[in-house]
Amino acid sequence: MPRSAAFRRLRTPCLSLLASSFSSATAKAPPSTGLHRLLIGLVGEMNAGKSTCLNALTQQATSIVDATPGTTADVKAALLELHGLGPVKLLDTAGIDDVGALGEKKKERTYQALKEIDVALVVIDPFSKILSSSSSQRPYDGTGREGRRRDEGGGGIGVDMSESAMATPPYTACQADPSSLSLLSSLVQAMDRRGRRAMLVFNLKKEREEEVAREGRTSLGGGGRNGREGSPFVLLPSFTADFTAPGAGKALALHLLRSLRPSSRPASAPSLPTEDPGPPLLPLQYHHDKIVLLNIPMDAETPLTRLLRPQALLQAFCLHHYIPTIAHRMNLSKARSFPPSSPSPSVSSKQSPYGEEKAKFLSLLSLLPPGSLVVTDSQAIDVVHAWTLPPLAGDESFTKLQMPVDITTFSIVMIQHMSGGRLGAFVEGMTRLVEMEEEARLTKGGKETRVLIAEACNHVRIPEACDDIGTVQLPQALRRAFPHLDFHIHHAYGREFPWQALQDGRYDVVVHCGGCMIDRQKVRARMEECADGGVATTNYGLLLAYAAAPQAMLRAVRPFGVEIPEILSKHATLVEQDGDVGRRASKSGSSCLTPVCALSPPTDMKE
Repeated sequence: MPRSAAFRRLRTPCLSLLASSFSSATAKAPPSTGLHRLLIGLVGEMNAGKSTCLNALTQQATSIVDATPGTTADVKAALLELHGLGPVKLLDTAGIDDVGALGEKKKERTYQALKEIDVALVVIDPFSKILSSSSSQRPYDGTGREGRRRDEGGGGIGVDMSESAMATPPYTACQADPSSLSLLSSLVQAMDRRGRRAMLVFNLKKEREEEVAREGRTSLGGGGRNGREGSPFVLLPSFTADFTAPGAGKALALHLLRSLRPSSRPASAPSLPTEDPGPPLLPLQYHHDKIVLLNIPMDAETPLTRLLRPQALLQAFCLHHYIPTIAHRMNLSKARSFPPSSPSPSVSSKQSPYGEEKAKFLSLLSLLPPGSLVVTDSQAIDVVHAWTLPPLAGDESFTKLQMPVDITTFSIVMIQHMSGGRLGAFVEGMTRLVEMEEEARLTKGGKETRVLIAEACNHVRIPEACDDIGTVQLPQALRRAFPHLDFHIHHAYGREFPWQALQDGRYDVVVHCGGCMIDRQKVRARMEECADGGVATTNYGLLLAYAAAPQAMLRAVRPFGVEIPEILSKHATLVEQDGDVGRRASKSGSSCLTPVCALSPPTDMKE
């Protein structure tokens, strides 16, 4: 039987069920930012040809290919450039139908990857479905146009790559057949709920086609009325090839280009991250006639030959946008060396270690034009907040600031950037913490609060040399800023994230770093998982700023135009009136962490 006729019968049932799962009106994905890689995942059942497809795209033996089911045991990543789409990361995944205890672990890895990808290439071996189906089933004669395909011989690419066919991508219209491919159906439904894209890739293995011919089977079956009457027609992009044939990878790459570019896809399809640059790293008001002061303390864990990633990214951003910068290494030991019991006039002179450090910092501030920005390490926010407030009456020790400056932290800048401008969601997490604290205070009982501190970078933590931000300072900040909550704290490091624990409701709050060492898709997936589980999510920089003084946190988010919930504004005002925290710290020189969250002296943040 000619391939065009045979495959027309084989392909339609596979398309049917998946088509019913992918709605015709998909919500748009969250906004994205910066130059990031598009994440494309190859998913499907065991031995469908996912690794073969990956090797065809990369034109090298990137993944091991073998006839043994379950060869791919973990997620395999490959980087390449798809001209017209830009930088891409391809993810090869284990089969979603693997079995046994090890198979469950493999599938868990696959489902974690699916939470992050932007486009899923659902790889299907249609002939295996025919060989495993009952020959007594009545053939299913699907309807709708089948896309523009050319009739090629065995092992051919099976898609028209002519110039005329490149005008628009082939889409396949079909109706649902819920009797088959339930695992892939669930997969596509999950992609749809997340606002992701899906494309079907049919891997025509020549040896399987010959086996089908010998068996005399020509259909997957699926008879009956189910899925054929009353099911809406939808369009799904699809591609057909034998990925062992020369040129198959190039043909798929061209197909991806024409299918994913905005001018070719349906209007209802979600946009891709590469199409929406999102908000810039710094707001536009700092791009003209302003100076950005980068306050960078260092400690025993600071790399010797490079800046930390947030510092390097921000410095590069300012250079690219002609924004002058001043980089300053603050000595936090000197900045916090003021004895709280000493009278201010005798120790505030520039000859004291504290006075020397403050004079140096204020001399740099005097160089900043009005409306400039200070970006500080989160652990120095207490000092920066206090030293950038207008001085108290009678304090003549240092040069007065001509104009207050804006402040924020590297962690806040990064989470705003990596979340696609969704800093407000993390501010809302702080609101939840304040509400929980107020509820516990009124009931006069310690409310058990389960917290996950998620730090995306991997580094050797040296508690003997400096107080680690995740394991030491943040737990202290939580317990002293919210004394009525009974915190039970766990940690997650690097790229690992306890997805199942979040789904099971084991956490009330997640405190996340700036996310600079993971991609934005992973940040997006973590935010979505927390939101789905009703888990409050906040950020390192926000928590440390709040612990220093609630007004410090409000100042740190103000540059990004985030709307502050009323409860946070009222609480910050009450705290400021009850002791005037920021001004007392400005006058005395003691850390304004002391009244709200008396931490041990912080050191440099490792994100």
